[in-house]
Amino acid sequence: MGLAASQARFLAITARKASCEFQSMQLAQEKLSLTRALANATQKYQNSLNQTKLVWDMDGTTGTAAATGQTYDLTYDVMMTPSALNSYDPYFITSRTGKIVLNSAMAKAAEAAGIARDGSTIPDESGFYKFLECMGQNGAIAPSTVTTLSAGYDIEGTHHSYYIPDAGIGGEPIDKTGANAMTIGTMLVYIKDKLEEEPYDSSWTSGGGTAEPFGNKATFKLENLYASYDSSNADKQAIFINSTKYNKADDSFDLLDLLSGNVTYVAQEGLGEQEAKDAIIAVADKVIDSIKGLFADDIQNSQAMASAETQLKDLLNGTIIDLGGTRGGYTNDASKINDSANAYNVIVKTDGTYGISLSNMASAFLTYYALICGEYDVPYNVRNRVDDSDLVTEDPNYYYVLRNEDAVTEKDMLLGNFYSMMYNNICKTGWTTASGNVDDKEYLSHAIKNGQLFISSLNTDNTYYQDPYTFNGHVIEVTDEDAITQAELEYEQTKSTLNYKEEQLELDMKNIDTEISALTTEYDTVKNLISKNVEKVFTMFSS
Repeated sequence: MGLAASQARFLAITARKASCEFQSMQLAQEKLSLTRALANATQKYQNSLNQTKLVWDMDGTTGTAAATGQTYDLTYDVMMTPSALNSYDPYFITSRTGKIVLNSAMAKAAEAAGIARDGSTIPDESGFYKFLECMGQNGAIAPSTVTTLSAGYDIEGTHHSYYIPDAGIGGEPIDKTGANAMTIGTMLVYIKDKLEEEPYDSSWTSGGGTAEPFGNKATFKLENLYASYDSSNADKQAIFINSTKYNKADDSFDLLDLLSGNVTYVAQEGLGEQEAKDAIIAVADKVIDSIKGLFADDIQNSQAMASAETQLKDLLNGTIIDLGGTRGGYTNDASKINDSANAYNVIVKTDGTYGISLSNMASAFLTYYALICGEYDVPYNVRNRVDDSDLVTEDPNYYYVLRNEDAVTEKDMLLGNFYSMMYNNICKTGWTTASGNVDDKEYLSHAIKNGQLFISSLNTDNTYYQDPYTFNGHVIEVTDEDAITQAELEYEQTKSTLNYKEEQLELDMKNIDTEISALTTEYDTVKNLISKNVEKVFTMFSS
């Protein structure tokens, strides 16, 4: 029985040892697989460092001495939606055969409007408005734009259509400079020139703040701000312009002072918090009215202005920054407020005196307006502190479309010209859809870089030509920092996961090795015992 038991034990140890050795081999293979996976992840990350993407350079100067670095991700909307980004000229995505590639919404509109895919449609005014109507129904453009353009416009009693029959196909281009689309720097010069063109007319303001269109009375004076809240206490309030105190009720300044300097309003002493807010909001009304006079007065613009005004007043009715009650080296609370208010977009106070930077208020209002009107992603925001904000007035490349004395060349005319060029070219060259989703910027960039799609842009002869994407001056190829960052995160996550698995395998392998070592010892012991037992049996029977 002893020999039989030893043999059974021997067989069990042999089987267990073989199983452990097999597991050890499997763990070694898994570890090798992890090494390969880490090598692949490393290679993928290295390859990602060379990834590029296409971006839209707003002014076409990136890479030159005049470069401002203002670029945006290249998207279908950037090229095919009218905005200051594309100077209100469409940049067509085209196929290899030259047909214009439409996204799903525009394709449905073209089909519904009866525009042939093969370019055999003859463009005319009725077809243009039918195309606009169908785009409005499919969400390709705003219904309000369709309504505005369909109505046309009047000049000296004569009605005109916004459709331009030869736009983009060789016709005379409109003078877009008349639309007054300009950056903040140009806008300040423009206001200055307009202010100098016509002397200040006190009878027009009669209380100040309401601006008429440029070309009529182009003065943006802000008068009698003290009287906005309580004229009887005007002498107890203060306005500082670049630290110079104005303390008379009849003193005035203009919009140029507001946008180019540091203008601070300090309410009279002794007002309660809500009274001070009311006084400051009354002053804000005149500031807002003055700014409104800069811009084109259409329905969409008026709604945007109203929304921006609501957001600004919510800001003013919100948090108040307490500067503390110690004046230090300041002669009075107003002086302290004037010196500190420029760091904030909200109301500040010292003891019982309240004030605000009117210049920052104007910047906040324009920022809210830009966010509401934005036809593309913008990084702007308004926070309590100026340093924490991204105000539109700090962006030297944002384009403001100002009111123009010639209504024909305002934004509606730009939109009419834009969609006329789009319609005429779709009819002339035909249209198609892409194999992928052109609204997906990654697909669009990849397809253009690889020659699957092209960009057609307006030439000097006012006709569209298909060229390599680098020829239009706006599309450039840059390192894809977002993709690199994402790849780095994925690599670190993969590396961390693989390292954890490798540590687990190392632990499992150590445990298996320990078990194999123990089994080997027991294996040798049992083997030796069996050998001795066999020898005893043979010795016993041989004698």
